[in-house]
Amino acid sequence: MRLSTDLLRQLRLLKLQPKSQYRGRLKGERRSRNHGVGLEFADYRPYQTGDDLTHVDWNLYARSGRRFIKLFQAEANLTVSFLIDSSSSMGLGDPTKLDLAKQIVTALGYVALANFDQVQIYTCRQRLLTVLPSTYSKTQFPKVVQALVPLSAEGQTDLEGCLKQFAEQNEPGIVILISDFFDNATYAYQRGLISLVGQQFEVTAIQILCRAEQQPNFSGEVQLTDIETGKSKEITASEQVLAGYQRRFQQFLARTVQFCHDHAITYLLTTNESSLEQVILHDLRQTGLVQ
Repeated sequence: MRLSTDLLRQLRLLKLQPKSQYRGRLKGERRSRNHGVGLEFADYRPYQTGDDLTHVDWNLYARSGRRFIKLFQAEANLTVSFLIDSSSSMGLGDPTKLDLAKQIVTALGYVALANFDQVQIYTCRQRLLTVLPSTYSKTQFPKVVQALVPLSAEGQTDLEGCLKQFAEQNEPGIVILISDFFDNATYAYQRGLISLVGQQFEVTAIQILCRAEQQPNFSGEVQLTDIETGKSKEITASEQVLAGYQRRFQQFLARTVQFCHDHAITYLLTTNESSLEQVILHDLRQTGLVQ
């Protein structure tokens, strides 16, 4: 999955902005100029006017004629965890909801790594699976891209169980959950999100839907099949039935929005047809997650 040169240029100017402060951060360019002795080397960045010359790698300067600042990793970094719902329902749409989710993770992963945050990626199905273990430094960005390529939409999802498992296994940091929030048990995912918030994670929930879910375009006698369970039901799609669906669908969205507001969870609703540039450079900027 490739990001355009123009988008990469714009991503380099961005950073993820947590609302809270966490113990142990990487001593990167946007957090600290105090690059200490005895810390593990992380990466280089170009010298900027005002930088401490003692942190210039003069050996590299002698070889290249350019000045670079050495960056070091502290004992613990700010960790940005991406949790992707990859159940069958995320395979709907063209492009699919999962396609956009992978693009979002690719772009935000680049932003995080470029600012020397740790990045880790998980997928949520009936259990939590590791896609990419914790990594840092923008030199590791190809690992993010490679890890996402084989990810496909299949099976059912247990968001509640996956989120609770993640909360038990990880230290507080930023969590970006991308899902359509269609769970087997209605609103069960909320209990999982409560577990994250209760463990002091800072959560952003990105809900991706497709046009067919928002505005179903069929009428008459139809058979509906749950893409995750395989269960089918025949209905008569009258105007009254479709109006009832719209009411319940809007209630579902309103309840999700209210839940996130009540629990200080950053929330964004988007569609599979939204461009990556729109989501990253406009929508997520408006939420305050990206600056």
